[in-house]
Amino acid sequence: MTDGHLYQLVVVPAQAPVTVAWAAIGFLINDTAASELRTLTGLHVSFLGREVDGKWRMLASALTSAVRPDLVDAIPKDAPAQGDTQPISFGWQDQAAQLATLPTHAEYRVVAVLQQSLGEALEPFRRQQSTLHWVAAIATLLAIAAAFILARNITRPINALARIAMHSIEKATIPIV
Repeated sequence: MTDGHLYQLVVVPAQAPVTVAWAAIGFLINDTAASELRTLTGLHVSFLGREVDGKWRMLASALTSAVRPDLVDAIPKDAPAQGDTQPISFGWQDQAAQLATLPTHAEYRVVAVLQQSLGEALEPFRRQQSTLHWVAAIATLLAIAAAFILARNITRPINALARIAMHSIEKATIPIV
């Protein structure tokens, strides 16, 4: 965190065969970077920093500006320790969110929030559920047809035997005078 902006730093040693120098480059984490992360991960990504007074401030986000205050209000005052994650919820939509504290220097805390609409998350399962409904309907129709054919093939010979027995009994009866 420098001058109110969040940066990702990448530091790589230059070795020949021992370390002779270090190369460092910083990438600005802003709304554009958060939107690119959204495209790559399919998740809304937000970065928030805690000010000295303990209040959270939105640093970068893939969310629209209308819902950002709701997310800021949902972040607990005691964010998880560095490397830990914590689920959070906020009421503006059906969102599933995970909060993770990023490694920073001690006086400033930065958290990343990954959130996804439950509707978006469950969309593949809804398609699969629709497919399973069709499979169940077809299997039920096949089972009914098989039961009908089986019942007919079993009862036809029994019915024929009953008719033969009925005719035999009919011929064997002696009329009562």
